[in-house]
Amino acid sequence: AVVDLVDGRFFRVNFSKQPKQDPYRVLGIRPRSTTKEIKTAYRNKAKEHHPDKNRDNAERAAEKFRELTEAYEFLSDERKKREYDERQIKKKRRKENQEKQKQENERFRQAEKEKKKREDKLKRAALLKNVRLIQKKVIRISTIHEFKKLTMRKNNEEILTCNLLLVFVANKKIEEMVDDEILFPYLSNFQLEDFEGAIKAVKVQYNNDTDLSRYLSAPSHKVAKESGKPFIMKGNKGQKRIELTSYIPRWSGGDQVQKEFEAWAMKILNKDVKILNRHHSPVHLFHVRGKNIKKEGTLSPNRSGFMKSRIGDEIWAMDVNVDNWPNHNPRLDTSLLNKNVLIGMW
Repeated sequence: AVVDLVDGRFFRVNFSKQPKQDPYRVLGIRPRSTTKEIKTAYRNKAKEHHPDKNRDNAERAAEKFRELTEAYEFLSDERKKREYDERQIKKKRRKENQEKQKQENERFRQAEKEKKKREDKLKRAALLKNVRLIQKKVIRISTIHEFKKLTMRKNNEEILTCNLLLVFVANKKIEEMVDDEILFPYLSNFQLEDFEGAIKAVKVQYNNDTDLSRYLSAPSHKVAKESGKPFIMKGNKGQKRIELTSYIPRWSGGDQVQKEFEAWAMKILNKDVKILNRHHSPVHLFHVRGKNIKKEGTLSPNRSGFMKSRIGDEIWAMDVNVDNWPNHNPRLDTSLLNKNVLIGMW
């Protein structure tokens, strides 16, 4: 602590090992100034802020005078000044390095963001290419007669002869939403060949209420147009026409609307299949999807089990007593079929 006597007045100046403020800034000089520059700055500032020259605001002047004296006393100590300058240099370098690292991190984040954007764009382009091929398989109908080609009469009931996805669109804007955002009838787990056999996709564009829209209980054209959303229906092969399920998207656009459609469609397209082995021997069970085949397990005689499957998949059962050599792929060995190894296929 330093006691400074000025014209009979005592000013107690307290300062810790480290000053509360930057002493160079208090004195209004550049960092690492010389001893002469420090002394000159202190004298000028001390005269300017001396309490006797600032009687209208003596308390504030006294406080400022103490700050100036603390700064001067601190920088007058060569050891403290040297240590402080070294710390400030290190602090400045550390701050510069941190700022440099921050900028590099930001550049990296931006580069990764741009990379992801490019990758997403390429993925989207590849996806849309596949979607457009599938959309070419969509059948357009407008009459009850055309719809009935997808059904048959059985026990006085109208029964679907195919697995069906059907969409009603009331105007061009809704159709663009169906094609470009919902991506109807695209489903991520299904391939182009699935829409050539396992699933029939149908689109109905109606500009007013029609016999077909009433026949399938679609919303009126006015209601559909005002909602700005399509009306989508689905049904399984063998299902009654009156049992078709339907939904209207909650979302009006974005990725979420396609995910919502797919989640809804897959509920009916994925099935749990119960298998009962009435064969005299155990059987291997295989799940076949396109060119991929996966062994799911073995089922003993007179036992039952469940397998998850979807429309378009096949389930194969093969006698273990005949087909029992390792690393054998029964899917590709058609000669096995002549030996009656294939017990069943669904």
